[in-house]
Amino acid sequence: MILPGSYLQFGSENQLVGRITDTGVLVGEGDGVSIVSVGRGGIEAVTALRVGDLLPTNSSENNILLAENNSLNVYPGAVILTEDATRQMLVGIKAIYESPDLKDATTGTRYFVNNPDIVNVSTDGLITARNNGIANITVIHGASEYIVPVIVETTTVVSTTNGTAAVAQLDDEGGIVSIQVTDANNEELTTQLMVAPGTLFDVVSVNQESPAFYAWGVSRN
Repeated sequence: MILPGSYLQFGSENQLVGRITDTGVLVGEGDGVSIVSVGRGGIEAVTALRVGDLLPTNSSENNILLAENNSLNVYPGAVILTEDATRQMLVGIKAIYESPDLKDATTGTRYFVNNPDIVNVSTDGLITARNNGIANITVIHGASEYIVPVIVETTTVVSTTNGTAAVAQLDDEGGIVSIQVTDANNEELTTQLMVAPGTLFDVVSVNQESPAFYAWGVSRN
């Protein structure tokens, strides 16, 4: 469905570089970088725009050129969290040995959330989950960008007693599973597995002895 321009709000941080007409046409005006946006009702998408060629004069500008040519290397590439949980993003440049650390705002990297009701992100790339739902974080350095999908959801809890198998299934959409085992002394051991969307390519069954708990990262209480 194509939306009319009047339904949306358009913006450009640097009108001297690029502007968007009322009908959504992006027009380059002069050399440089701008971040353009389109949104409605608190939901917003952004993208980076470069007009002209970058001729680096210092190391920071050279990093920008490398990022624009090679793309950003962002980790994790997708995130799944429970409410109030946090995750730090790491940002570098693809195909560069000992890539510079670009996660901090002081390097020029910026982070944009399309739905701040779902997650927040700090100026240095720390994600904080707010409410269940789906959001995207756009990481921009110069005119290079990377979109990180984020899911915030409630943990699926599977409870069992010692000696009895507890099994949960995950698919390509990922998920958060906590397996709670009550031992013979009536003490509870909780093992949590968080799998981001796109990590799996098929349905996988996991349990408290599954190698997946050790391969993908586990928290135990």
